[in-house]
Amino acid sequence: RDNSLSGSGCCNNINGAFNVASYSLVQQVPSHVPPELVYEYDIYEPGPAGADFFAELYKLKQKAPSIFWTPCHEGHWYITDAQLAAEVLKDSARFSSRMLVAPKSNNPENGFVPIFLDPPEHTKFRTHLSVALSRKGVAELAPGVRQLAIDLIEDLVPRGGCEFMGDFAFKLPIIVFLRLVDLPEEHREALLEQVAQVIRPGSNKEEIIRGLAAYLAPIVSERRANPGDDLISWLSLREIDGERMAEDKLHSMCTLLLIGGLDSVANTLGFFARFLAENPDHRRQIIENPEIISSAVEELLRRFPTVTAGAGRLCVQDTQLGSAIIKAGDLMM
Repeated sequence: RDNSLSGSGCCNNINGAFNVASYSLVQQVPSHVPPELVYEYDIYEPGPAGADFFAELYKLKQKAPSIFWTPCHEGHWYITDAQLAAEVLKDSARFSSRMLVAPKSNNPENGFVPIFLDPPEHTKFRTHLSVALSRKGVAELAPGVRQLAIDLIEDLVPRGGCEFMGDFAFKLPIIVFLRLVDLPEEHREALLEQVAQVIRPGSNKEEIIRGLAAYLAPIVSERRANPGDDLISWLSLREIDGERMAEDKLHSMCTLLLIGGLDSVANTLGFFARFLAENPDHRRQIIENPEIISSAVEELLRRFPTVTAGAGRLCVQDTQLGSAIIKAGDLMM
């Protein structure tokens, strides 16, 4: 990487330290940020290609301040300390969910329900999702998920190998999700392509989100008018403040579910498979002791969490956090 600003507005510095001699970078640092808390870091490029993403995050904790300002992606704060992160995430009075991603310009104009809401509104909607995706509800899906996994694997056996992400990871959870919300399985590849552009850096996200929302709009409207036994229908019957959930809120929530449901589990499976491919001793341990599979899954989820380094908050009142003075309007990751 070079010492210049990339086309995406990110900073690239070969050693990660802020280059105070670079006039273009200095101009991006607000006056309330002291030089010792400026550390050039791109959240979308935490390490070299092919590196262990989570190991790179661990390395960052060893060399960067516990809270620092990076000029990348229009400039934002970044927290590496767990206690400071917990303080931010639990304090909606100072740190709002109205902005969740960097750069600021990539946040949708009308954020998704419920993740762009603050308590108590957030809680009202989140409670229904918690019930819908409870352990009991997921357990009822297990036999069908298991059979689908078996069918996919049986198709791969004669080939003697596979490209894991395309042949399995982006099939199993996506098909399960499409069945859960009763959407056509033949739409899988087109939806995946759109969702990938929303999740990853670059692209006109507002335009893509509008397209996904337009795809869902007639489906959500029909399910609300004539509920079935799918997740969208179930959510359409929930009440908020004593009244049936408004259609625009239901539509927003379902768009969010579509984006999350088509990406996160597949990526988690990819992390798991890569780890097992690179660690034959662990793989052999599981094969020889299948009773430890549940514990192994728990440990792998801790090692490779689905969502990390991407929980944003918008500071809404001037405050001190650790050694930093945070101003209203500052974005934190």
